[in-house]
Order: sequence, then structure tokens, then C-alpha cells
Amino acid sequence: MSAIKIEWRRRFASDRRLRLAVFAALAALSGVFAVFLWWFFGAWVVVPFAGLEVGCVGVAFWWIERQAKDFDAIEVSESEVSVTRCRNQRVEQHSFARGWVQVDVETDGRGRERGIRLRQSGRSVSLAEFLCAAEQRAAARALRTAIST
Repeated sequence: MSAIKIEWRRRFASDRRLRLAVFAALAALSGVFAVFLWWFFGAWVVVPFAGLEVGCVGVAFWWIERQAKDFDAIEVSESEVSVTRCRNQRVEQHSFARGWVQVDVETDGRGRERGIRLRQSGRSVSLAEFLCAAEQRAAARALRTAIST
């Protein structure tokens, strides 16, 4: 039997170039407006606050870019289930014995799906929390099928 590989990636509604263009447009508009108020009305105090605003928006865009490359990869071989999990550019690797691993859909206190959890002998790892609930259920079914075959 050959290894079965499953991978889930975080998806965004826009690509990196569009996010960068939106940030540049926001920064330029804020900067031009601040300089206009300073130059024509003498409101110099607007300029540092515009810089602070652009800095805060920049931090938010930076945080989004860090999460843009998140993924979960699972490889099911004859004897083990290997998990590679990447969050915020930090990679974790876990392995479980194929015959003993359990696949559950995690829920919070309100019954909403939070992700997929692989468990074995007191060790566990959460996966696919960036997928919507229907995709998480489908991913859990696909993973159970891959492990059981």
C-alpha cells in the first residue's frame, strides 16, 4: 500500500498582491490627507496620528500575512499517521500509530466545530481549525477513511 497524503491550507479571499495594494492605497491616502491638513490649516498634530494609524493597519496586515501560509499535512502509511502542522511560520511534526489513532471533530461549549483532533495514548493534536464546519466534518470523514483502509 502506498502512503495517502492529505493537505489543508488556509484560504483568503484575496491574494498577497491585492492586500499589499490595499495597504499602500490606505497609507498613501492617510498620508496625503494628513499633509494637506498640516500644510493648509496648520494642523501639524494630524501627521503623527496618521503615522500611528498607518502603523497599526500595517501591523494588522503583517499579522494576516504571517497566517497566509498556514497548513496541515497528513501522511497515512501502513504503520503510522504523520502530521505536519504549520502555524505562523512555525512547523510542528507529530506521529501516531495508525491502528490506535482516533479522529474526532472538536467542539466548543456551544457545540460549534473548532477543528479536528487526532488522539492516541494521551497525546493529541488539533488540525484544520481554519476550515468551516462543513469542511471540517468532510475532512474528518476523509481522514477516518484513509486511516481505516
